[in-house]
Amino acid sequence: MSPTKSRSGNPAGSAPFIVVLGMHRSGTSLCADALGRLGVGIADQPDAQPSNPRGQWERLEIVERHDRILEMFDRGFYSPLHDLPLPAGWWLKPEVAEIRREIVGFLEQKRDAAAPFGFKDPRTARLLPLWHQIFDELRIDPKIVLCIRNPAQAARSLEQRDGLPADLGELRWYVYMAEIFRHVRNFPVCLIEYEEWFADAGDNLGKLARFLGLPQAESAPSQSDIADRQLRHDDPSCGDAQLNLVRSLYELARRYEASAEARAEIAEMLDRLAAFEQLQQPLLREFEALSRLAAPVLSHDARRGTRSALSWREPAHGAERQKVKSAFDEAERLRARLQQLLQQRAELDKALARAQQQEALREHAAALAAQQLAALREQLAARETTREPVATDPNQSTDNG
Repeated sequence: MSPTKSRSGNPAGSAPFIVVLGMHRSGTSLCADALGRLGVGIADQPDAQPSNPRGQWERLEIVERHDRILEMFDRGFYSPLHDLPLPAGWWLKPEVAEIRREIVGFLEQKRDAAAPFGFKDPRTARLLPLWHQIFDELRIDPKIVLCIRNPAQAARSLEQRDGLPADLGELRWYVYMAEIFRHVRNFPVCLIEYEEWFADAGDNLGKLARFLGLPQAESAPSQSDIADRQLRHDDPSCGDAQLNLVRSLYELARRYEASAEARAEIAEMLDRLAAFEQLQQPLLREFEALSRLAAPVLSHDARRGTRSALSWREPAHGAERQKVKSAFDEAERLRARLQQLLQQRAELDKALARAQQQEALREHAAALAAQQLAALREQLAARETTREPVATDPNQSTDNG
């Protein structure tokens, strides 16, 4: 009798496919590092960055394709439109379907179904409908590792790294978490809190191992091996999130695993959010159109080689905006002057047309007068030729004497 098959086509109990989800600066890299220590093929290279000295732990082949999709709809990470909803049915676009096929091909080539495999990229939160297609095509039931962090601290860290104002960072946290809970379906979820890594990293590590059905590393890593306190930069003065909805969703998210009531409240919150998003569509379209005026600023930053979130509150961007505004004002001044000149020309054209018309009338009158004068001359000449001469007596003398 053949063994039971899972959706992946492998025998039941085969190695899991893990997706690490969460907002930026919420410990997704730290968690991916820990998964690597448990034997999960999470990334080929750690890709250390100044903001993550121990590595991003991302599959660049996936990240690059995620960026291509987001930028296709003007939703790039550094764009002011990043947090707006993507267009309806965006995952069905032919261009997106092509990228989906590229990702499927990459996973088929890279993944070994007999070994734990996964990837981490916070952008995945915005693109989960696409990943549902990929999971269905590859017959995979993924296991979701959801990383959460106090949104106030995540926003502060994002502001420090990317220059995104803290209130916009909180909004981005809310958007990412809402997208995750909206599209997580019934996939198994393991919630990992960032702060717990620094309380007792072994607890999070054990939780991950049990969730994935993996043995823990033979030699237990020390606290600093997993979560280096030197790399934690929480601000003690940064308390709860400023926005009420963000605070509410954070508290519900922390209870997501253990509480059906919390999951029901999140679902109700997302229903209200969907209705509000539909209501504000006209406003969002206007905002999207106006935000494209920021394109020159983004291009300027790209030429300088900088990577930072666009906000008019940032002084450098404010100066660029002022330049754009000054150029616009000058263009308006020139447009008004051009309109004035065009109006003057129209008036001159009318005056010239009237003068030409009057000149034409004069020429016509002169022609008629010339014709009449010629006719009179002809009549006089005719009379002169037809007049009879007076008869005279040649013998008649004019001398009376």
